[in-house]
Amino acid sequence: MNIGKAIVLLRKEKKISQEGLATESKLSRHYMYKLENNKASPTINTLVKISEVLSIPVSELIALAEKEN
Repeated sequence: MNIGKAIVLLRKEKKISQEGLATESKLSRHYMYKLENNKASPTINTLVKISEVLSIPVSELIALAEKEN
């Protein structure tokens, strides 16, 4: 699963900076960097926070991550 690539694609589609997504998700920018580069694995709660900011269902984020694999 390439969750990092999916987050980057959706973030850029919504024209949100990495820092903006991190701030709105109440996550550190460093952690967001690690997620986007697949150097960290997100928890379900983290995926929920990110999905809420991106205004998409968690299932859509996961489906895109599976497709980007």
